[in-house]
Amino acid sequence: MLVSQKIVNELYLNSWIDRHTRAVALEFTLYCLQENIFTYNMFLVEFPETGGAFVYYGIHPMNVYQHVGPMGLYTLACELIYIVYLVGFTVMLIVMIVQQKKAFFSDTWQVYDLVFVILGYVAIAMYLVRHVMTSQTMSVFKEDKKAFINFYHIALWNEMLVLLLGILCFMATLRLLNVLGYNKRIGTVVRVFKKAGSQLIWFSLFFTACFTIYCILGWLLFGAHLEYYKDIYTSLRTMFLSMIGKNRFTEMDNTCPYMAKIYFLLFIGFVVYLVLTMFLALLSKAIDDVHDEAKKDTGDEMVDFVLNKLKRLILVGKSVKHLGTLQSLICSVPCMMDLPFLVNVIV
Repeated sequence: MLVSQKIVNELYLNSWIDRHTRAVALEFTLYCLQENIFTYNMFLVEFPETGGAFVYYGIHPMNVYQHVGPMGLYTLACELIYIVYLVGFTVMLIVMIVQQKKAFFSDTWQVYDLVFVILGYVAIAMYLVRHVMTSQTMSVFKEDKKAFINFYHIALWNEMLVLLLGILCFMATLRLLNVLGYNKRIGTVVRVFKKAGSQLIWFSLFFTACFTIYCILGWLLFGAHLEYYKDIYTSLRTMFLSMIGKNRFTEMDNTCPYMAKIYFLLFIGFVVYLVLTMFLALLSKAIDDVHDEAKKDTGDEMVDFVLNKLKRLILVGKSVKHLGTLQSLICSVPCMMDLPFLVNVIV
């Protein structure tokens, strides 16, 4: 804190901050020893020529020392297992490409696996780049602990890596659902979206157009007064939160009462109720069709098939044992056995 205070005083005394200043940025990085987490913080105040001030901030937590403590060892083991799996899966795909050649790319799921493997290697490369950047930055920090060290590039690479890992987890989940699709209960979800696939594509185009129009309108009406509508991207995020109930109607109403009420009522009535009702109607129709098809399908599920096989094996074993006991009883009785006694023994 003393070093930071001296820097601020020096800037003020040498007139680095005056009436002509258009922006003041404050960047610093914190480290939590207990949680082993770095936090890059950036606060910016912009002073436009028209007056006033706009405040921006960014807080980026990141874990650059991932192999510390018991949890770090567990993370390292998981990373090694993933690398071994990725290498083995790569070898399998190469063998399949060599054997099938052009026919390999005709299967959608095989191309899906190929994209998954490529993204896996990209994630490993980004992980190594982040590790090298972190090592270089920390070496500079150790040389001069009072010098300013910028962690922005590390925070940026960390966010990109986390985003890519999220995409890989999502793709792995879809692949697992496809493998478990032999089960009727799990495969029903896939069949529903396949049934309504063409209709959902056209509906998504219509919904995207309507949603984008409302976001642009919100940006034009409230962008000059509210931070939540300052640009198109922020307007998209704000309107999406409004769809799930986290709206900013109070701020809108304070800024422009009449237009805010008209805009909000039209958005809720058209997008939330009408458009989403159309989406639910499409899904309901597809669910009914899949349910009717499932009633006609008399095939066993994978789990039921395995259980039925095991039951049959157990019953066959009991039948063979019972048959052997029956044969020993028949051989042990006299040849002149009367027919009623033989029937009783068999029963």
